[in-house]
Amino acid sequence: MKKILNCGMKFLLALFVGLTAISCSNNNDSILEPQPEENPLPDEDITSWTFCVEGKQWDGVAWNERGDFPFSFILKGDTIISGKKCKKVYHQYERMYFDNQYHYCAALREEGDKVYLIQKDDTTLKLLYDFSLKEGDEFHYIDSKDVVEKVVAIQEIVSQNEVVRLFVFEEITSSRYRQRGYVMEGVGGLRSPIDPWGWSRDGISFRVLKCTVNGQVLYEGKKTIDSPLSDRQDG
Repeated sequence: MKKILNCGMKFLLALFVGLTAISCSNNNDSILEPQPEENPLPDEDITSWTFCVEGKQWDGVAWNERGDFPFSFILKGDTIISGKKCKKVYHQYERMYFDNQYHYCAALREEGDKVYLIQKDDTTLKLLYDFSLKEGDEFHYIDSKDVVEKVVAIQEIVSQNEVVRLFVFEEITSSRYRQRGYVMEGVGGLRSPIDPWGWSRDGISFRVLKCTVNGQVLYEGKKTIDSPLSDRQDG
């Protein structure tokens, strides 16, 4: 009888542990953030103007006739995706998430002059920026095979005593909007760092107002379509 009871207890205990493990696994599956790298490699030749820098933050605003809606992006922590070291991107946007928390939204991988985007729930590296473009070069917008952006000018501007390039893209017009893409070295799209052209959606426009790294201001902008630079940088 004791043996039967002991066997029964062991079976129930094993069943409980198994169900608990399944429950924990299901809870973890709801967390869409990729797992962090256990032993991250040290970054080499990192400067403030390197694109993927720990702690880099973009603060901006989305707006329509109903008012302004602040948003932020921040690079925080490393992860391994498809065998490559990537920097995790977190997004704060109350209008989308209905809270003021930062939510994992994507990952970035920098290789030379190119920056790749890995969207949430995906492992595919898609070219987001190419800082080797020359005037007249064409760039295919990341989410569209039909939209091609052409570099119409490359301006040199001074920020933090550094000369950096501002890529100005051809204006795209439609019955719903007229927009021009601006991409700044070390900062990215001046509408959104992970959506460089920041297409208007449901009548909402986007603009990055500031980009910082550990308190150092790399870019300050203003809410305008014609010139995204601050008066200080325009001058």
